Amino acid sequence: MDLWAKAHGTFDVHAQLRARASRNRNNPFFLKGLLIGPDGLAMAASSTRKNGQLFRYYVTATSQKQGDKNSPLPPLSARTLELMVLEEIRKRLTSPELLFKVWQQASEQDGNLNENTIRAALGDLAYVWDELFAPEKRRLPELLIKRIELAAEQVTVYFKPDGMNAIAIELQP
Repeated sequence: MDLWAKAHGTFDVHAQLRARASRNRNNPFFLKGLLIGPDGLAMAASSTRKNGQLFRYYVTATSQKQGDKNSPLPPLSARTLELMVLEEIRKRLTSPELLFKVWQQASEQDGNLNENTIRAALGDLAYVWDELFAPEKRRLPELLIKRIELAAEQVTVYFKPDGMNAIAIELQP
């Protein structure tokens, strides 16, 4: 394929679709589609730049449609909210019940693994998280979390009952 055909192939994709794909690569909102505001509607991801710095946040659907004055919540910092949810995921991954279940399954395959090794591996999520690519950061919560409900003073994370099994299946060679 010559260069001219490649260039025109790029322009064949609608400009808005190219822009959306670019934004998703550069602004990973890994909770998009999982957040439910107090109004019962999905929260939207948004961002802005000021002096070259990117600010990411989530806003309620009411805020987008009727303005900030009618919104039940102010715009919420994406980084803060994502760190809170990441901490909940980490707690779930290091729960004694899950550790025991993983240890049982892992010891069947490799008798040399002990509980401390598994606990350390599952607890390293916070350290590994920063090394993951954006698609991987989106995929992990999609597999584990059913929805996240936000209220004025409360964040409730609902996990999928089979979320850990889905991750185990994806990790198998």
